[in-house]
Amino acid sequence: MINKFLKIAMLIVFIIIVVIASMIIVLSVKTEKPIGEGESTLPQEVMEVTRVTNRNDFFTVVNCVDRYTTYLTTKEQDILYDYLDESYRKQKGIMKSNVLSSIETLDDYYKFRAKEMYVAKLSDTIEQYFVYGILTLEATEETQGEIEFYVSIKLDKQNNTFSVIPNQYIQNMKIKEE
Repeated sequence: MINKFLKIAMLIVFIIIVVIASMIIVLSVKTEKPIGEGESTLPQEVMEVTRVTNRNDFFTVVNCVDRYTTYLTTKEQDILYDYLDESYRKQKGIMKSNVLSSIETLDDYYKFRAKEMYVAKLSDTIEQYFVYGILTLEATEETQGEIEFYVSIKLDKQNNTFSVIPNQYIQNMKIKEE
């Protein structure tokens, strides 16, 4: 009888341990995936963006886009690979060896002129900027050679770094007017 009671008690303890372990595994799997996996860092339906009004932020991001477009022209694959956002590279299967065939490069030198810029705050130190602008041939600056250019820049203000997500702009996002 004691032996039977001991077996039942051990079985109950084992079941409780299995249930607790299962709950821990389920909770850890849910929190393991960081917000921002994928192309737009947050689901576009819930991303709240505001128009960029800070001049310093605006020109910092324009400078990042200028750097990126320069390397699109010179086709320096190592630098372009490093500039691309890590989640974008993973999603698109981009490696250093195929970066030039995975993104659109430029054949001439262009001057970038930003037309619209919005920002979404991703964390205390990281912001994502959605930029729309015009590329104009640098040598001529004629309007005939203008190309619309869309890009997203993730700016890490704590580490003074940035990354690029090509051809991304705001769509179906809630724009907060200030």
